[in-house]
Order: sequence, then structure tokens, then C-alpha cells
Amino acid sequence: MPIRASCDLAVCADDFVYDSSRDLAKIIIHNIGAAASGEFMVTVKDESGITLRQIWTRSLEAPLDLKPKQAAVEISGIRSRGVRSLTVHIDPESKLKEITRANNKTTLKIP
Repeated sequence: MPIRASCDLAVCADDFVYDSSRDLAKIIIHNIGAAASGEFMVTVKDESGITLRQIWTRSLEAPLDLKPKQAAVEISGIRSRGVRSLTVHIDPESKLKEITRANNKTTLKIP
């Protein structure tokens, strides 16, 4: 598959928010590529590298109609665990063929 016909899953700090009143982190993952992603894994780790959540997420279609294609991942009970930051990593085992992996990981500090 040519690179331009690959998926490109992405996450950034702006799409990774923590609601302290609900003790809930919400992560929005986008496909900004030119092909569907297929199912993929998302891991969420704390600042010590301990995995707090690891889930398979449904395939995201390519935004060929110029409308955002995204999925949400949520994790709760963060404060009770004493977590100070969360790192989300899309496709940590690099199983998908993507345009780039540079946008597959981001970290959020918990206030």
C-alpha cells in the first residue's frame, strides 16, 4: 500500500483532557490519514510506566469526506491512585502501517 493510502492515527495534548470534578480523563484519537486504520490498541500509563488501561479500539475510517473520524477513550479513578501524569500511546506495538508514528503518543499532567 503506498504511503499516501495509509492510515495516520493521531493524538495531541489538546485532545487529552482531565475533568477533576469527575476524576476522569478523556482522550480523543483521530485518523488523519487516507485509509481506514483497522482495530488498534491504546495504552494509558502513569508517570512510573505502569499500565492503567489497555484497550482495543474500533477501526477509524479515513476522513475522505473531510469530516473528522475519531474515537474516545476514558479512564477514571486517577486521583485515587495518586497519578500525577498520564501518557497515552496509540498502537504501541507498531502493528499498523501508518504515514507517521510521531503523533501516536502524548502526555498530560494531572493538576
